[in-house]
Amino acid sequence: FFFVPKLRVIKSGRIMGAVHGVYLKYVGLSAISFAGLQLVIGNIGPMDPLPISSERVLLATSSDSGSSIMSLLRLGAASVLGYSTLLNGTIAALFKLRRGMSLIGKDRERGTIPLWSYVLFFPFHIPTYAYTYIHTTHGTMKPHSKDAADGKPKQNAPKVPVPVASEVQPGWWVGGCYAYQLGKKWAGIVDLTVEFPEKCRPDALRYLCLPTWDGVPCSPEQ
Repeated sequence: FFFVPKLRVIKSGRIMGAVHGVYLKYVGLSAISFAGLQLVIGNIGPMDPLPISSERVLLATSSDSGSSIMSLLRLGAASVLGYSTLLNGTIAALFKLRRGMSLIGKDRERGTIPLWSYVLFFPFHIPTYAYTYIHTTHGTMKPHSKDAADGKPKQNAPKVPVPVASEVQPGWWVGGCYAYQLGKKWAGIVDLTVEFPEKCRPDALRYLCLPTWDGVPCSPEQ
């Protein structure tokens, strides 16, 4: 949430779209990673079973240089896919349990994500950033009409790009991790994201970080 020092109405005619998928995105990532793992190690698909033990891999490397490189590449890919299966499955479970929101290591004072988090949790960060970038740059939505009695979008209205932030009340904005593109100075920011750095932080007089998974509300005490 963002609020600006002066209450001004900007008639953009667009309201920010909802983030879809929530924990199911990570369930899907875990399932896709598991399927890829089974393919790489040869349990399914056309490839021969991969020699998993280190002794068999070393024997393969000493006998045939061509097959040894392929075995090592497959072993590396299997390791990444296996890790992605466990990591994204665990994060999906944490979404449902409403736990582990400090796992990613976000700095609650500066709103930054540490380098170790990107390195350690790369199977989580890379698809998350990729999905959000594609949704922001290529996503479209039907605009909501403020004049409509029921508040629903008009059926025949042409779709418009998804804005990086929406003014929901005069001077009050709801936005995502690309809201810094507006170039505004903010009186205050309430940051509810776990996985994204807050790039508007340098332009805010006040900053409150309450990291929560998508769909998990803050507690009344917070």
